[in-house]
Amino acid sequence: HCVKLVALFRTGLMRNGMNKNQLDDLLLSISGALAGGEKRPTKNLLRQYKLVQHAREFMLDRKSDPPTIIDVCNALSVPERTLHSALKRVLGVSPKQFLTAQRLLAARRKLRETGAAPAVCDVAASLGFLEFGHFSMAYKAMFGELPSETRRKSL
Repeated sequence: HCVKLVALFRTGLMRNGMNKNQLDDLLLSISGALAGGEKRPTKNLLRQYKLVQHAREFMLDRKSDPPTIIDVCNALSVPERTLHSALKRVLGVSPKQFLTAQRLLAARRKLRETGAAPAVCDVAASLGFLEFGHFSMAYKAMFGELPSETRRKSL
């Protein structure tokens, strides 16, 4: 679902006046519909939506120092299994996939900065990607271009 979310972003929803929070709400709704298609949300599903939203906010607040899954669980006072279940049900991804997507989005933002933005390998390292080849492959899978191409476009 993360790749689908990025594709929606690429279509220009935000350029057409939709703000980030509206886009996030829309994406959560769409992913919920795709994941379950339940007619009326149960209390458990609503709790899971809230947990996913809090996890997302926690991760976004720490994008310069990406948290581990354990950090997220400790901050939200939930077991790893609970976080895993909520993310799988609401967004259709595991916590690891979600964290990776958030780190890749943060990398894209940094690479798009104009001016004296850091080198691609520095961006990757700053976001916890220790293997540059893995970072490049994951980045290309998510955004359809290499990180160096994104960087080159911003110069």
